[in-house]
Amino acid sequence: MVKSSIFKQRVIVLYRSITKEYQIVIPLIIVFCLASIITPNFFDTGNLINVLRQIAVLSIISIGATLVIYTGGIDLSVGSVMALVGVFIANGIKTGTPLPLLIISGMLFGMVIGCVNGLFIINFTVPAFIVTLATMTIGRGFILLWTGGSNVSELNNQSFLFLGRGSVLGIPFPVIILILLFALGCFMLSYTKLGREIYAIGSNVKASKVAGINIKRVELTVYVLAGLLAAIGAIIDTSRMNTVTPMYGKGIEFNCVAAVILGGASLEGGEGHLLNTLFGAALLGIISNALNLIGISSYWGQIAKGVILILAILLYSNRKQKY
Repeated sequence: MVKSSIFKQRVIVLYRSITKEYQIVIPLIIVFCLASIITPNFFDTGNLINVLRQIAVLSIISIGATLVIYTGGIDLSVGSVMALVGVFIANGIKTGTPLPLLIISGMLFGMVIGCVNGLFIINFTVPAFIVTLATMTIGRGFILLWTGGSNVSELNNQSFLFLGRGSVLGIPFPVIILILLFALGCFMLSYTKLGREIYAIGSNVKASKVAGINIKRVELTVYVLAGLLAAIGAIIDTSRMNTVTPMYGKGIEFNCVAAVILGGASLEGGEGHLLNTLFGAALLGIISNALNLIGISSYWGQIAKGVILILAILLYSNRKQKY
């Protein structure tokens, strides 16, 4: 009886620990079950693969957003970065530019925009919200000028299309890229000096300065990484859709923030788990897919995402009051 009681106590402690650290898992399971019930085609192989590809792109970009939020910052420019890189890649494919050169250039393009964001934030003490909002607006204007408001489509390059549509051993290629980037992100945050500094800055900037951490270097690094990951997401998603529109990527910055907050990260920085960000992105992806399968207008989908973002902020506020 004593051993049985001890075992039950340990199970309860483990359950409470898991539900505290990974609260997002419960609503994710509930939404997954509901989606499978109300949408008869949800479990179709083609649909599940499509959902995985969509979630992979959002998750890749959200990893970058997570790193920024861990330092107490925010990046609203990722949608414009995606569009700029997407148009750059699409035009390069059209003109026959070698694919490896295009991919490397596209990633560098994203890093440069992230570097510009970081430099303004660390050198002019302008809030990240304002800087990245300005970058988002300027970037969107350049996209409209660049494309003339027209789509860039029919990118007939099979090697490029494989990036977003191909599979390896039955696993969608975007998912493989996500797994690799997620593993690298977890390793960096858990086992490197940079990872420890990211958490430290988000927890207490003044204490980090006293400890000798180069605040500007770390903040610049996370914005560069956010730009890089947005560029990688753009390359994969442009390949998946085989087209780029002037409004491509619009609103994804808010989906990224919602995924991070739903995952339990603090908006003030210093806490969170990268795995939870992926769960948050999966939750948003499943909801979006279910609404599409039911035939609900995409306008209602935008409203649903806005409501989810509000709920995520309320959950964050509730957690903050508790602790």
